[in-house]
Amino acid sequence: QMYKDASRRLYTLCQELDTDDSGLLSLDELKAGYQDNADFADLLKTMDIDDRDLDVVFNMLDRDGSGAVEYQEFVEQLHMMRNHEP
Repeated sequence: QMYKDASRRLYTLCQELDTDDSGLLSLDELKAGYQDNADFADLLKTMDIDDRDLDVVFNMLDRDGSGAVEYQEFVEQLHMMRNHEP
């Protein structure tokens, strides 16, 4: 249940960070969100992700090299990464 709440909140935050309303997040939007949106930063910190991890996480998610990721994919992959760490 805690994951569902966190992922729902993260999805909503992603919508807020999507400054061009593309339905996708760029690395710049993620980094700006981490810097400027305390709720987003706090939520990522609870998942043990800090600003130094954003590049790595983003590059793992952006498999097609488009420079953007869908919110849903971002949320799901963060959850999977979080649950697969030792």
